[in-house]
Amino acid sequence: MEKIKMQTPLVEMDGDEMTRILWQIIKDELLTPYLELNTEYYDLGLEHRNETDDQVTIDAAEATKKYGVAVKCATITPNAARMEEYDLKKMYKSPNGTIRAILDGTVFRAPIVVKGIEPCVKNWVKPITLARHAYGDIYKNTEFYIDKPGDAYLVFEGEDGEERKELIQHFDGAGVLRGMHNLDDSVKSFARSCFNYALDTKQDVWFGSKDTISKTYDGRFKEIFQQIFDAEFKDKFEEAGLTALLAPVNESLWEHVKILYWPCLLSGVLLVRREPESLGARAFSLLLSAAVMLGVGYLYHVVLEGDSLFFDVALYVLVMAAFFLLPCFLRTPVWSRTRLLWVVLVLALGAATFVFTWCPPDGLLFRDLSLPAFYSLPC
Repeated sequence: MEKIKMQTPLVEMDGDEMTRILWQIIKDELLTPYLELNTEYYDLGLEHRNETDDQVTIDAAEATKKYGVAVKCATITPNAARMEEYDLKKMYKSPNGTIRAILDGTVFRAPIVVKGIEPCVKNWVKPITLARHAYGDIYKNTEFYIDKPGDAYLVFEGEDGEERKELIQHFDGAGVLRGMHNLDDSVKSFARSCFNYALDTKQDVWFGSKDTISKTYDGRFKEIFQQIFDAEFKDKFEEAGLTALLAPVNESLWEHVKILYWPCLLSGVLLVRREPESLGARAFSLLLSAAVMLGVGYLYHVVLEGDSLFFDVALYVLVMAAFFLLPCFLRTPVWSRTRLLWVVLVLALGAATFVFTWCPPDGLLFRDLSLPAFYSLPC
């Protein structure tokens, strides 16, 4: 059998202990019988990293940037015990951290879905990929132990002579201190990686940060993601149609009707199958709930200029409850006789959510009422 020829070299990063043996078995039994392996080999075993002062890790990362593909075996990040065991020159940093920093720090954790191995949550039928920004932050932090009372400051000295200084903490006794950073260019690269990965794999994107607490640090991540999305990916995601038809694409009052309409519609269909005579009442309840959500939301956000997440959540819970409870009080025959009208209006509302996702009219109901927020993106 003719072996498959590799056109581009594979960067091969060997590891420590049993991973070296396992990787050799994989090559001998699963790869070399079928492939003409073309690899550029780097030994990232701890002993060799010590011999090269960790230069081999940097060389492997640069080779990965050159060729675009690599396989890395598990490696040891030394602690105090390993320092003595391997007689190391110093406590070297994590090879993964070094490599990620050079490659701009994007890590995707994608599960392998295997038939017969069921997830704990049975209705998870598609893989969930976790994207992590592994540049800066704790990977390039500076930290030390404080053993006496004193003040800790965050200081920035600009090349133009400007100095900014903020008190971090007054220490009354012993404690620990850590300083972290990140770069706009790295976060932009991370954002592009996430959006491109989502488009390639047809997955939705959900952004998580603690910007309510870390208003500058995490908030900057959020701002950059929004800027990159609006400038480079908005049209692509709209073409792909990932969740945009079912979830809000911005923070307008109209877009939030979607998070009421679709759950109510689906649950209403299931309930009507059990009680066909409730069709008219449930269709009317959906329309009324949507109208109340729009009306009260308009009064609070536009007229009174309110801005409270608690209010929005409470309003959503109340109108959702009204949808389920109201049909219990609408038992008269009039709702059965007029059910066709209400069903047509419900379908018209659904059609409007589709149309206005792509072509929103001018008006306060369709105006984005918030500052740019990533959870409003149609992705």
